[in-house]
This record gives sequence, structure tokens and C-alpha cells, in this order.
Amino acid sequence: MENEIINWIESERDYAAGRALFEKYSRKKPLINLFRRKYKPDVLLYNLQKLSKQPTKAVKSVTVETRGTVVKDGKKTIVTDKVKYEDLPEHLQKVYDQNKELYKHMRAYHEKMKQAKTDEERAKLRKMVAEYDDVIAANWKQIDSWDGRDQEMDMTDTDRPKEIAAARKFLSVNIKYLDLREGVKQQLLLFDIKEKAELLQSYGVTVPKATTAALEKFGIHF
Repeated sequence: MENEIINWIESERDYAAGRALFEKYSRKKPLINLFRRKYKPDVLLYNLQKLSKQPTKAVKSVTVETRGTVVKDGKKTIVTDKVKYEDLPEHLQKVYDQNKELYKHMRAYHEKMKQAKTDEERAKLRKMVAEYDDVIAANWKQIDSWDGRDQEMDMTDTDRPKEIAAARKFLSVNIKYLDLREGVKQQLLLFDIKEKAELLQSYGVTVPKATTAALEKFGIHF
């Protein structure tokens, strides 16, 4: 196995051939499915290096900040090009989408703050705007720290029932808290609930009618 993979690593690294090698020697079905669905040469190389027991080399890419800064060789440089959304791994695309949505809500609260008639009302709205800003900044930091690779996915078929059970439990426990929260706390919980609902839908799992009705109230069609 090692020689076969090393030969591929030292060759032109044809993607289809590398994917075939990974499917031949790896049991990580989530990664196998990923390589079938998406073109991920850097992630494929990284995982084949691990299989061959060769030292894994960091992907030669830069960390890109969407605000126009890149970090390369430890130095920051201002650039005009921004990271492409489609280049981000799926989990960071969700973080990016979350920030886009949070910006909309933060701007709405900021406008309300301008129109507030009392100092007390204005202070409450200012606090909510600050909370949104903190979450958005933390999300950008997570995107900025991306090293060019997808996160490893080690979930096996035996893990799937646990993942489904955990998602169903999360929905049943947390759906009732949406009405009790406001501002960024409500939005963050809503993002998590949407993610769990989408996961269950992808597996064809049904949920009780009461849960479906509660989801509909917040625009989540199950």
C-alpha cells in the first residue's frame, strides 16, 4: 500500500487515481463521499500522506481575511482579492452565511437605536448591537484561521444513529426556547436548530407534528 500511494504522491497526482487509492485503502466513508462529490486535491493529498505514513505537509496556501488582508510567511499584506466563498470548506461556508444574516439583524437594531426615544431603550439596543458585533468578530476569526484544508471527518456508519438521535433530542429540547430569547442569542439558537433540521432531512428522518409546526413558525420547512 505505502509504495503505491508514495508513487502517486511523487507523480503528477491525478485526482481520479488518487481518489481510487483512497477508496482502496481507507474506510472513512465521509471522506470518500466528500472526494466523490467535490474536487479537493489538497485534502486528498493530506489524507493519502497520512495513509502512507509520510510526514504530512501543510497545504501551501494563505490564510485570507475577507476584509482584504492575507497572512503569508508570518507577514500580513493588504490585497485586493478576497477569499472565494466556494473555496471555503462546508463548515466555514455556514459560518460565513451566519455572519451575513447576523449583519442584517445588527443593522436593524442599530437603526432602532438611532430612533430610540429614551436613554434606557437606547442602552438596551446598544448592548444588543455589541453582542452581535462580538459574535460576528469571533466568526471572522474562525474563518481567518483556516489553513486551506477541510476539517477531518471521522464519522463512521455506526456513529450515524447517535448523530440522528442527538439531533432529534436537540430539536425537541431547544425549539421551545426560541420564543424566550431575543437578539443574537435567538439567532444563534435558530442557526443551530436549522442545522439539525437539515441534517435530519438529509437522512429522511421524520419529526413529530408539534416540532414541525414550531419550525414552520420560524420559517423552517420540514
